[in-house]
Amino acid sequence: MKFRKAVLSALIAAAASAAAADQASPRLIGRFFSEKSSREEHRLGIAAFADIDLSGESEDSLELAGEIRVDCLHPNAPKDSAWMKKICNGSFSIAGTDGKYMRVAPMGCGFGVLAGCDMAGEWFPVSLKIPLSQLKGSRITKLELFMYNDTAAYAQHADDGNKWNNGSGIKLRARNFRVQAVR
Repeated sequence: MKFRKAVLSALIAAAASAAAADQASPRLIGRFFSEKSSREEHRLGIAAFADIDLSGESEDSLELAGEIRVDCLHPNAPKDSAWMKKICNGSFSIAGTDGKYMRVAPMGCGFGVLAGCDMAGEWFPVSLKIPLSQLKGSRITKLELFMYNDTAAYAQHADDGNKWNNGSGIKLRARNFRVQAVR
């Protein structure tokens, strides 16, 4: 009987903990898009327009969140993802009411925001603080994220039959990008 009470107590505690976690979930303020893909080019860019009102929001609670992935479309891609280091030198940017982009964070596989992003074809979560005090106006009107396909600089592997170049073989994808309050 003591065992059943202990199990029941543990289940009740777990349910209470889950309910508290649900209450602390981020509050959605605005959404940019469900899913978008870049073109297969040297500059892998994704842009979206929105009208997200940030009036009354606190700078320390705002974040840009979503997921990205890098897809290799080469038919005989290398077995490892070492080439991902050549998807680099990009950024996340947002624009306020003046329409001018403001860089939120650098982006590139293998360093910075995407330091853990080293597997092609897998979704990678991203969340970045929004510097509200630097944004012109109290609205976000645009989002842009991009990286460069510099695979032409990738050293050929013995098992790699690809002709890597800057203009083909790679796509950047993004999904569920939104602005949310986390406190």
